[in-house]
Amino acid sequence: MDDRASVFNVVPSLAVIKGRPVFVEQGRYSQLRLQGKVPKVDEVARALFDRFKTLHYLDILSFRTGEPEIATIKELCESDGELWTDVGARTADPLIDAIMAGATTCIVSTKMMANLSEFASAFELTDDLIVQVDVDEGIISPDPDIRAMSPLSFCREMRELGIGTLVLDIDAPTGTRASTVKGIVEGLDGRAKVYVGMEELEETDSLMAAGASGGLISCSKVLGEA
Repeated sequence: MDDRASVFNVVPSLAVIKGRPVFVEQGRYSQLRLQGKVPKVDEVARALFDRFKTLHYLDILSFRTGEPEIATIKELCESDGELWTDVGARTADPLIDAIMAGATTCIVSTKMMANLSEFASAFELTDDLIVQVDVDEGIISPDPDIRAMSPLSFCREMRELGIGTLVLDIDAPTGTRASTVKGIVEGLDGRAKVYVGMEELEETDSLMAAGASGGLISCSKVLGEA
């Protein structure tokens, strides 16, 4: 297990398209490589779970079609570690397929979910729901009511709903990101775990100081090869 993960839960994100592990490079998805070879999904998962206790799975095809890659979810659910599954749900319905495939912890995000009521519907399907708050100056959302809320107000709303873990994906420089995180963590009074999307592992210290419980980062950044 990576030493960082023992004090700050670093969660590598594994993006998959049609059973192929990929990562974002200059705005496009590129094939992930492991030890000079194109790996299978389970090979990447094993390499990550050797170092980290939690893996964030991004079902990129489902983001586009609304139909989760069931075989990949089943394969990853056979791993020993904790799996966070994001199928890019716009409504609660796609989560049903993911849960039936074995997913226990699902992520839904403001940039994808249609409105506030869909968050409530998703929580009715699984208690192990994580809400991602996408922020670029304000909240990114198709719902004007959500866009009108401050990130802290929305996080409080989710906490009142019963959500115990939040992910902040903030499009801002590192220093500004840490400051925003600190304000939200303090505003929640310790009533929820707050994770943050990271671009580099070097952000760990500033995010820990801001009170974050952990950070999500592309697996290409922690495997040492892409």
